[in-house]
Amino acid sequence: MENEKNQLTSLDKIVKVSIIIGVLIVALSVAYYLVVFLSQREAIKTNIIDLQAKCATQAEKVFNNNWKDGIGDIISYDYHNHYDSKNGKCYILVAGYGVNGQSQDHRLRDVYENGTDIALCSAYGGTHKLDFCSYPNSIGEGFDMPKFDAFVKPYMEE
Repeated sequence: MENEKNQLTSLDKIVKVSIIIGVLIVALSVAYYLVVFLSQREAIKTNIIDLQAKCATQAEKVFNNNWKDGIGDIISYDYHNHYDSKNGKCYILVAGYGVNGQSQDHRLRDVYENGTDIALCSAYGGTHKLDFCSYPNSIGEGFDMPKFDAFVKPYMEE
């Protein structure tokens, strides 16, 4: 009887120790998650915010250095930029508008690729009428803003 009591006491101690070890493992896992994982996630978010800000600054410089209002048939230019965190790319979408507000010149560029258009759509009037769009692997197509907008969309959103 005494032997059985000793075995139960030993078994109770083993169960209690196992429970304590289990609770410690869970507590350490939660602590790791809170301290290490969440801080890394915040660091990544902060890094992406910094990269977005650098993209915006560089896009503004590219825009100011390359486009001026009042050149030729175009009376105003506007731009939007987007940092693509998946590919680490910064894009600028520039739009030029004519005298009566119609779209005349649209360009998508990688800000860091020094002036290379990814896509371009232009429709200029006057004596030298140009009316075309150009995309990767294409020679030139007619001016088609819906097609241009569809092509540009994945570059300008996550």
